[in-house]
Amino acid sequence: ALQKKACWHLDADNPSAAVECCEAALALVPMRSSLEESESQIAATLASAQILKGQPHEALSAVRTCLRKARAVGDAVTEGRMLHAALHVHHAMGDLETAVKCAEKAEWILEPIGQTKLLLGVLRSKCKLQQFAGVSNSEMKGHALSTAKRALELAEALDVDAHAEELGFCFMQMAEVRASRDELTNALSMAERAASVFKEAGNSKQRAQVDLACADIYIRKQEFDSAGSLGYKAQQTYKEIGDLKGEASALVVLASVQIAREEYA
Repeated sequence: ALQKKACWHLDADNPSAAVECCEAALALVPMRSSLEESESQIAATLASAQILKGQPHEALSAVRTCLRKARAVGDAVTEGRMLHAALHVHHAMGDLETAVKCAEKAEWILEPIGQTKLLLGVLRSKCKLQQFAGVSNSEMKGHALSTAKRALELAEALDVDAHAEELGFCFMQMAEVRASRDELTNALSMAERAASVFKEAGNSKQRAQVDLACADIYIRKQEFDSAGSLGYKAQQTYKEIGDLKGEASALVVLASVQIAREEYA
């Protein structure tokens, strides 16, 4: 219950409250050398909250404690999960090289034991790292594309009904990678497939985020009517579900459409 509450606080952009919930939950875990799945999940949530609080060193300490326990008892699943958490911590600390190494080690551990869903999360995070590094490194852009392709292949092999959102996220990531390479038509195609998946899954919020991503691509293509239509559609969706932050993002995109329209007039 405390972990769920911590996740709720994270979603509400309240990392301090999330940290308090996680620390209270960990205090309830019996002092022993063995490891329960719930403990690793709490540790990963705690690390995410501490990163948002600007406390990456504290986050790394929490992750390492759980990682040591996992290795001591030979728990490969938890080790892979905590390496994924460590990836995010090292990224927050600006150490991309170590973050990528954590991703690669997690892949090496999770793939042979058939932990496809966890592996998929690691690959998506690795791709984000490579995209970030690809801003100043063209070779890394190529690596990001390869990782995105691998993640999408894994997601397409999963049961669509049970893992629809994972597939949608992978389509969206592929769209982002293609857009970063100025392959705008391919990017739109991938984003539209993501939108279709989220629509079928009934996830209005993610569908709206895809609409905003498509609007950005249409701005780059100088197709301002399409961009404005999608921006307005996303704004209405966010308004209907009461997501003020999302609605603000949509308004920013709509303003960008107007500015770009005037610049190219």
